[in-house]
Amino acid sequence: MRIDRISKQEDVQVRELIWKTFLRFDAVDYNEEGVKDFYAYLMRDDLFERLIFLGAYEEDILIGVMAMCEGHISLFFVDEHYHRKGVGKALFQSMLRLQKQMIITVNSSLYAKEVYEHLGFRAINHEIEAGGIRYIPMLYTKNGYLL
Repeated sequence: MRIDRISKQEDVQVRELIWKTFLRFDAVDYNEEGVKDFYAYLMRDDLFERLIFLGAYEEDILIGVMAMCEGHISLFFVDEHYHRKGVGKALFQSMLRLQKQMIITVNSSLYAKEVYEHLGFRAINHEIEAGGIRYIPMLYTKNGYLL
């Protein structure tokens, strides 16, 4: 497996992986409005300009994606056939090396909460629903940085 930056030219593969994985694991916890809002966010024209994308590849096949901006994880999806095989951890560790912020935040889906806890995140609030999207705000501190 290799981890590399993802370019705008890979947007179709990235969006396909994210959408397929979202529908399989996350959409069940969203209402119709939330699913539509997530899709609209995923299709934004400026997505690849706003976020740093990393991809995990098995040979030349994209198997995982993480996107982040200014210390906040916006997208984190791994193909279901590669769950629990270290792909997410490798993506996260690679992204940490790129980020200068000492605090990393995420609005975790209900499905991904345990994944983030395994990576060292902790919930900083209870579940929130906004616009049909249900999430749990979580926080990670780098290098033992204390709040």
